[in-house]
Amino acid sequence: MTSLRGALGLDLPPRAAPLGFKFPALSQRLQAQSGLGLAFDAKLKRAQEDPTAVFELIKDRVKHLNRCALSTRQRQQLTNEVTQLFFEPALQVCHPQPTAAAVPEPAERRKRVLLAAEISHILMVSNQILFNSYYQLSNFQFQRARAKFQQAGVRVMELFQLTQQLKALRYQLPDQNDWRALHTVLHTLQAHDRIDQPRRTLKHQLGLESPQSVASLFIGAVIFDFFKPLQWPTQLQWVTLSYLKSVAKSVRLVFQPCHQPARRDVIATPAPLSATQPESSQVVLDCAVLFTHIRTDCLALIKALRSKKMADVPARLAKFKEQERLVVAHTLLHALDQTAPEPASEHSHPLQDLRLFVGFSGVFALLQHQQGEFAHEERLADALAKRSAIMAQDHHSGQSTLWTLVHETPSRIRLSTQESSYTTPLSVGSLLAYGMGEAIKHPCLAVVARLERVSSNTVLLDLAVLSHYAEPVVITLHHHQQNVGHRALLIASQNIFWRWGLLLPPMDVLPGVDEFVMIRQGQPMPLDLETLRMATPDFSLFSTQLSTTELGFDAVPNPTQPSLGSNL
Repeated sequence: MTSLRGALGLDLPPRAAPLGFKFPALSQRLQAQSGLGLAFDAKLKRAQEDPTAVFELIKDRVKHLNRCALSTRQRQQLTNEVTQLFFEPALQVCHPQPTAAAVPEPAERRKRVLLAAEISHILMVSNQILFNSYYQLSNFQFQRARAKFQQAGVRVMELFQLTQQLKALRYQLPDQNDWRALHTVLHTLQAHDRIDQPRRTLKHQLGLESPQSVASLFIGAVIFDFFKPLQWPTQLQWVTLSYLKSVAKSVRLVFQPCHQPARRDVIATPAPLSATQPESSQVVLDCAVLFTHIRTDCLALIKALRSKKMADVPARLAKFKEQERLVVAHTLLHALDQTAPEPASEHSHPLQDLRLFVGFSGVFALLQHQQGEFAHEERLADALAKRSAIMAQDHHSGQSTLWTLVHETPSRIRLSTQESSYTTPLSVGSLLAYGMGEAIKHPCLAVVARLERVSSNTVLLDLAVLSHYAEPVVITLHHHQQNVGHRALLIASQNIFWRWGLLLPPMDVLPGVDEFVMIRQGQPMPLDLETLRMATPDFSLFSTQLSTTELGFDAVPNPTQPSLGSNL
């Protein structure tokens, strides 16, 4: 009797509540074929060597997919066929990116990533439509279509994660409707199946990973979001998921009552309530094991560098390039201690005379020029720094260049600008010197902490302020009795725990191990580096034991440069 009830679906949980997905409006005028056809196959074969051409063909084929009134069988067939063609080349786009500037975005790369993200989202929504169609079947029909229902849910999660990673390459985030859909799928599958059971995924079919559970797919999406991809250089955004997979069972999915006291190693999921989520419960991730592994690995990396025993570098960090390891370690640890809230209110104030110099080399050259005998003369770089944002594309229009102040605190600044091929090249981790008008003679230093493209040509830029005083110096490292000089920037820190720091381009130096001499204003001075405070692809920042008096100051220099907002 029990088996008969199961076969008829009589013991299934109720499915009366609507899932609440938001789908595009159907159009009776739009038609879609059930298959791709021989003509499409021929075009695809000719375009195989060019991923962008492949995506253009697929996009043309599926652009109206979710507005067509297809039968469930037709939709499943077409969606699955396109997904099989699309998924592998789309993964190639997500591979670690070359270390090029994130802004301005290369035109070909922009086109390719945009196409891939749009197709991925279309296929994700099509699978939501399938999931919803199976959900609305009678118990008897639902029981027979249960495997397809599960597969549609898994595909929604896989394609959400793919879309999420593609958007991150352009410094964009999934919208709240997509997060709500992901939660809805999770809670619905949990009510009808085991979400911890491994299932065949698209990556598994390609031989790239073992079967994954619904829970692990959901965890991957939330962890990727938690580690703030908009704060990572594009070439390192893949780190978090790679690290997560390398630590088995490091994160647990927990369904708990709302308003339960939070722990530092438990993170909430970034979404409003889904239609199928009980109002009295919430889903969180217990990351205690993962966070412990991150801290342990990062400390072990520092210890291995200090002892110069490269064999002791943790395996999970050893797979990165040598110059990237400290950047990865710093960014992972910074994410665990993220405390800076998003600005509560934002306004737009044009900054007519903001000047920016980008990159360690550019900032060093600026400061070196200002100390030289020709400091009164304007360089080409100085003129260009006045036009740091969008330039007229035709070089003849009178359109002015402009940075806009969105938000400002003593430690953080948010700017926006219009992006074009002439925008000043910069990336997450770039060092900046900035000032309004003549105040650039005593520039402030900051680092690009976050990027976000909020529209097709508008970029938000978050700057973390590092110092209000800096001067160019040269340091000498004693390696094998040969003195090697390196450019550096001596900065006055705003941190109450350390007053003087040294900014270096990425290089192999070991605080507490290597011996240094600083050449400042032509005079040598012994130098001890204490602690690595920040590491980016552009520079490393160390605190030092230098005192204000031995540098010849009565107090820590803090030129009275007004805030950007005070110039409005």
